[in-house]
Amino acid sequence: MYLIYKIWFFVRFTLIKKYRFDYFVIFLGSFWLFAWLTSAMVFTDPDAFYHAKLAENLAQGNVIRQFTWLEGTNLANSFTDQHFLYHSILAPFTIFFPTMVGLKLATALINASLILMIYGIFKKFKITLPLFYLIPLLCSYPWLFRAGLIKAVPLFIILMLWTFNCLTRQKGWQLFVACFLGVWLYGAWPLLGLMTLLHFVITWFLEKYRAEDSVLNRLKKVFLFDPKRKIVWINGLFYTLSGLVSGLIVNFYFPNNLKFYWQQIWDIGVVNYQNIIAVGGEWYPYSLNTLWHETGFLLVAVGLSTLIFFLTLKKQSSYSWLWGIFTLIFFLLTLKSQRYIDFFAPLATLFIGFTFNSYFKTLSAFHLKLLTRTHWQVMASSLLLLIAIYFVWTTPASNYLEVAKTNLSRGWAMNTYETASSWLKQNTPKNSLILNTNWADFPMLFYHNDYNHYLTGLDPTFAYQKNPIKYLRYRDVTLGKRPDLLRQVIIDDWNADYIFVSKKQAVLNSQLEALSEFTKIYNDNETTIYQIN
Repeated sequence: MYLIYKIWFFVRFTLIKKYRFDYFVIFLGSFWLFAWLTSAMVFTDPDAFYHAKLAENLAQGNVIRQFTWLEGTNLANSFTDQHFLYHSILAPFTIFFPTMVGLKLATALINASLILMIYGIFKKFKITLPLFYLIPLLCSYPWLFRAGLIKAVPLFIILMLWTFNCLTRQKGWQLFVACFLGVWLYGAWPLLGLMTLLHFVITWFLEKYRAEDSVLNRLKKVFLFDPKRKIVWINGLFYTLSGLVSGLIVNFYFPNNLKFYWQQIWDIGVVNYQNIIAVGGEWYPYSLNTLWHETGFLLVAVGLSTLIFFLTLKKQSSYSWLWGIFTLIFFLLTLKSQRYIDFFAPLATLFIGFTFNSYFKTLSAFHLKLLTRTHWQVMASSLLLLIAIYFVWTTPASNYLEVAKTNLSRGWAMNTYETASSWLKQNTPKNSLILNTNWADFPMLFYHNDYNHYLTGLDPTFAYQKNPIKYLRYRDVTLGKRPDLLRQVIIDDWNADYIFVSKKQAVLNSQLEALSEFTKIYNDNETTIYQIN
């Protein structure tokens, strides 16, 4: 027993408290996990080729300010590299490593840093058993899968947590810098402004609400302003707004970035044309049943936290309120579009940690009696607990890891379309318009061949907004639904020079071969290229 005590004392007070060895273990373990998940030499998301291309350009000192490669979209007049800072961070990895290896290494490092940041926030706010609250996050298959893609979201969430720390510690200039960098990092930068506003409103409300025990006094404190009482750090609003505005103006893409962000945030992110055009799969909704089967453990933890939150409402901190509101927002958005699981899972983890901690800090005999005497509360809590135990027992975390790794091992090799792209560079005039018959093929074509121009890519919304009628005709033709419009779309609408058709589009290939206006000039096991006569 004495030996066990000495080992525990050494680990607890020397390794962890003095040298913070737990931080090292968390980071190393998370890095190993994501390196293992993303070890297959494929890109699961074709957008990775686009990120790779822009990162390589920045590594060579080239900042792409005008995007002329997509003639069928409105990006020529409003392009903004909304991931500029992300691409700048990826750039060194493309110099010192092969591009695919470098991007996957960067992804593992960023995700390990995110896990460490969440753990560090828990430690900084003295949350008991911080490692325990990371378990639901790491048992969330869709988050593991999407975190393994080449995306800027994990890095942006790190920036959100830095912003949160600046707000709570009242670090004005750090807050300004965080918000400035947020605009350069990712198009979700308005979330930083929303966080500051929510933090201000919640803190102001709770300080007034809890000022007096009397209900009447509470109402007075809420609705009557007392100029003598310094309520919250109002300067945070100024630093946040200044940082965001500065990031927009002190920018390679100002003022075109204003139009681009409106498209990206509102038209694509909020409105979305998923019922009109075939957008990417990540924009389509989750059903509750699918979400439950893929993130059940996390949802149970959120459910228990929500119950505890309302049972101990008066004892909950402003941080529980803040992350609870964000959890609700992104839960609803996840039901609308699957990609919002990227935010929902880590922010829900913060809600769970802060909520349980606020309750445990104020736990007393009175609370225990209240819980045991209120039958419906006991029944609800017991039911949720039993569901959680059942879920963990029947679906261990290893299953989620295996499924995530399997799906991250499927995708596009680095040389996808490389041979056809090289042929086009060698055998076609510069800036020839290649009508790519699938907008999702563009990143691979662009990566291997920026010598030619293409019709559409990145998101079909950009093409739809430029000319809805032409885009819908193009969509129907490329799906093989309107062979009678082939000539009109390819020649009259877009005046294309060549047509790039994937082997997967067998119907369209057969339709093009049957028309004398189009001549097959290239063919391999991936694609066929036609020339317009």
